[in-house]
Amino acid sequence: MNTKTYIYGGAGLVIFLLAVSFFVTNNIRKLRKTIASTAKKYIGQSEYGDNAGFKDKSFQDKMTSVKWWVGAPWCMFFCKLIYNESLPETHKDLSQKLITGSTQETFRNFKNDKSGLFKVSNKASAGSLVIWQSKTDNSKGHAGIVTDVNGTTFTTIEGNKGNKVAQVTRSTAKIPSNWTLRGFIKVA
Repeated sequence: MNTKTYIYGGAGLVIFLLAVSFFVTNNIRKLRKTIASTAKKYIGQSEYGDNAGFKDKSFQDKMTSVKWWVGAPWCMFFCKLIYNESLPETHKDLSQKLITGSTQETFRNFKNDKSGLFKVSNKASAGSLVIWQSKTDNSKGHAGIVTDVNGTTFTTIEGNKGNKVAQVTRSTAKIPSNWTLRGFIKVA
């Protein structure tokens, strides 16, 4: 191999790696938008109250398919449903194992995951899960799907928000007094 072949081959490799990086980044961006748009289609779905079941039978069936049960708080199960409907198989199977009905256990599961398919961050991005922890009972919390980010403000779609799926605008600078922001889980 002469010097020119080595230099051209090295440049070709760099171009190839840049193209792969662009392709992967673009696909992740599209995937995050898909997650956000999937969550938005459920805005307004509501329950009877006290985690007793859902008024729309189709939605109830979908929630049951991700292992929600009558009496269980359902914000995390809603997130599980959205990931189940949005993620490709490579990510879906793992996410369904990592997401439990518990916000805090789910956060720990993703934080301990070494697959490289997901990343825990303190920065919001569309398509990420957001997890809060209760200040009065650290085994409890709340979760949602981030749909839009604008500086320190982010918009979420949250299940079990006032007995329904609701869109909420939040801020990393002003967290409700009874919660601590644990972080964001995003597709990597």
